Amino acid sequence: PHHHDSKFVEFENAPMGILGLQTTLPLMLEAVRINKISRKRLIEALSVSSSSIYRLGLGTLQKGSVADVTIIDPEFKYLFSEKLNASKSKNSPFFGREMQGIATDVFVAGQQILKNREVVDG
Repeated sequence: PHHHDSKFVEFENAPMGILGLQTTLPLMLEAVRINKISRKRLIEALSVSSSSIYRLGLGTLQKGSVADVTIIDPEFKYLFSEKLNASKSKNSPFFGREMQGIATDVFVAGQQILKNREVVDG
């Protein structure tokens, strides 16, 4: 993401893009709820496909594979705001929108880095 200040220039000189990682899961879950995509496609898009695109060999739960796991609460509702925004960028069309679905726990290579929606120290 680009720093907030870099966006305050003439439109044609501003770096392209908006923040999106933080809103990807709730927006994709919304697409599942309104039958735009299947739950299976959601899982593929956020795990297997990403790994495949970058040829990482990840995104599976097979024995011996790297334990990269995200546990979500698909029912958790919150208002997405600049205060909750974790990006250094501050441009999102979703500020002020109710979101549903959040990652509660994350494991990377078997190590827990997010527990009960809080970053694990260390």
